[in-house]
Amino acid sequence: MPLVKNSLISGAKDSIEIISIQIDIDQKHIHVGLRLAVIDSNGIPRTQLLNASLIDENRQIIDQAWGANSTPPKPAGFLESDQSTWNGLTWPQIPKIVDPAGQYFSTLAGSDPAGTTIYGRLKNGLYTALMSSGKIPGSVDGWSIQ
Repeated sequence: MPLVKNSLISGAKDSIEIISIQIDIDQKHIHVGLRLAVIDSNGIPRTQLLNASLIDENRQIIDQAWGANSTPPKPAGFLESDQSTWNGLTWPQIPKIVDPAGQYFSTLAGSDPAGTTIYGRLKNGLYTALMSSGKIPGSVDGWSIQ
């Protein structure tokens, strides 16, 4: 299921397709191999292999829960872009949180409504397939998925 868009050539489509996925649970990285296929202005198809990694970014944003009753209190009329409204506070003193929008790995690895993580489902499926195919010892040898 690739991403597609209309090409420069009428009726043709350009595409980006995921061709490999590597999940490094310990390092919290998802490595993705992509194939970009485009038709150039001369009608010649071109392909390019690309690699990308998704990791959690540690961008900090001002805590939205920060208010007048917080410690330190949020100054009335506070604007992040205008230090004259900070009432003498410095950046380190302002309460911050990690921006959830930059938590790419954790979002993908997070729990579904049933509380199962993507890796839990993926690892369970992989163990089952590997045991069923005889690539690793299975339940007849005393192994079980925990």
